Amino acid sequence: MTVRELQKSGISFKLKPDYKLKLIATKMSNTQLASSKLLEQITDIHLKKNQDEFSLYRLRREAESLVKRAGQSSDYVVLGAIQTLLNYPNKVRDTFNQAISLFPTEHELYVNYSVSLSNLGLMSDAITYAVRAYEMCPGDLFIVNHLITCYIGSGQLATAKKWCGKWHQENPQESHKFSRVIEGAIKILENSHVSEDAVTSLFQMAYSVLHDNNIYYIPDRELYLQQDDESVWIAFRIDVLRPVDEVVDLSVALAERFAETELGKHLANKLVIGYESGLE
Repeated sequence: MTVRELQKSGISFKLKPDYKLKLIATKMSNTQLASSKLLEQITDIHLKKNQDEFSLYRLRREAESLVKRAGQSSDYVVLGAIQTLLNYPNKVRDTFNQAISLFPTEHELYVNYSVSLSNLGLMSDAITYAVRAYEMCPGDLFIVNHLITCYIGSGQLATAKKWCGKWHQENPQESHKFSRVIEGAIKILENSHVSEDAVTSLFQMAYSVLHDNNIYYIPDRELYLQQDDESVWIAFRIDVLRPVDEVVDLSVALAERFAETELGKHLANKLVIGYESGLE
């Protein structure tokens, strides 16, 4: 299938990392049930982009109470997830680091920490903890899938493709759902002689502009292929929970920062990154 055929098929990559709790007991304890219910509510808020601060602070109080009363690893995961939605990167780090110090052998903590870091646009650290989780639990398809999304979200498409191969090794019945869009994007870059270093630099720049404005939580991202009558290119959209006028200002800041570099020469108009208001 050609790049243009891939684009016409409407293939895209949407990044919405999910949390995973280790609740394997045949009969869950009351605290495990409470953690599971809280996480369901958090996931619902994340998927709907419904930033009801009153609900979030209520959920945070409940999670903090669980940590104080029971202090199970799942309680820390829930608290870290809520702090992610509240745009508190330092508190997320404190919560998960404390949990890992208490439960250093539970790989679920590492992968859930990675999910939070990814949702905060801290892609390098997200990859580090996801790799650690995979080393502790090789063959886990949840972790493999998450690593693929992390590498795509950081612009490391060649590495994402390798992990798609790992997915297929572990799950021979089907290719990974993002394989085709990754292959199409790589083909565009190869045909235009664009280096992966240039791609990852622009991705990092886009996250840095947000972080410099104290915007960390990212409700959604999408990688897709676009075309006109003359060319095809890769587009990467980052949703932010800000009004349209603020999103415009962020886009201007990104464009100004981009203009100060020589990335334009290296990217050859084959990659466009933009922000979009995620408010509903």
